Amino acid sequence: EVLRIRAERDALLRKRDELLERLGETAAVTEEGGEEDSEEQAKILKMKDSDRRASVSAPTISKERMKTWVKPHHDKMQEVRDNIKNVISKNDKLNVLFGHLADSAVYDVIDAMAPVAVEAGSNLISQGEEGDNFYIVDKGSFDIFVKRGDAPAGKVQ
Repeated sequence: EVLRIRAERDALLRKRDELLERLGETAAVTEEGGEEDSEEQAKILKMKDSDRRASVSAPTISKERMKTWVKPHHDKMQEVRDNIKNVISKNDKLNVLFGHLADSAVYDVIDAMAPVAVEAGSNLISQGEEGDNFYIVDKGSFDIFVKRGDAPAGKVQ
């Protein structure tokens, strides 16, 4: 199940990249994002052919290991589960990852999520490092810095 979901995610990410490329070719500007969104999309397209990794994949898991695999599960109150589901369903970018899943599969993913408390000033994710977590921010905010080319990392709006 995990391998299937990862493969679907990778296919969706490739499709997203194709659509973003088309969007850049037509120089479309959305009403919500305006020129800032268009500028950000242009930056993304500029970096598309750089040394970034194209996709993320996982090592092959043996049939034996799959037989003993148990879905990760972290108990949550139903209200918390529904709040996370609501965040996912209302966010276009999260729908790229979750929109094709049945509600039961989305709740499986939600149940696999565990709360993480992060201290102010902490570096949660670093560009270029292996990533193995997915975060939905419940309270607080994060600054996002992206390095493009030889320029120093800049804050994303």
